[in-house]
Amino acid sequence: MPDLPEREKQRIHRLFMDTATNVALSQNIPGQIHVLVTDNDTRKIFGGFAHVEYVTFLNRRTAKITRTSIGLLAPDATPLEVANILIETDPGTPLVCDEQVEQMITGDPSVVTWQSDGHYTLTSVGGGTLEIFTPLKSTPLPKGFKTPPGVAGGQLF
Repeated sequence: MPDLPEREKQRIHRLFMDTATNVALSQNIPGQIHVLVTDNDTRKIFGGFAHVEYVTFLNRRTAKITRTSIGLLAPDATPLEVANILIETDPGTPLVCDEQVEQMITGDPSVVTWQSDGHYTLTSVGGGTLEIFTPLKSTPLPKGFKTPPGVAGGQLF
């Protein structure tokens, strides 16, 4: 990650992991994924790779997300360009992104096909395809909501 204050790094890491976890639990996407998220404070886009592994603990299926890389998207790069690069260089790796990035990618209906809630398929000029997943809609917890010790956030389905 670029040279950022520790608090900003933690916020971006949490955003990255929350987005990946939301999609992993709502869709079945084991293996490597690419994640693109927008930092709502700075409007900058961060991207990276993560690995999804499903584990069962106390009869509950959960997703273990391991972030393998993260970085700031170059100012002159667009999410659609990143998506096309993924199709060419890493076919089969799905893209997980937030709603802002999804809107930048799915703006052209001639190349994007809606599959189901939070699932799209992008077809490149060369004919390759990329599966795109977005998080389910959520409602932030109220200010002052107390989480258990050691828990930075959570998601209920």
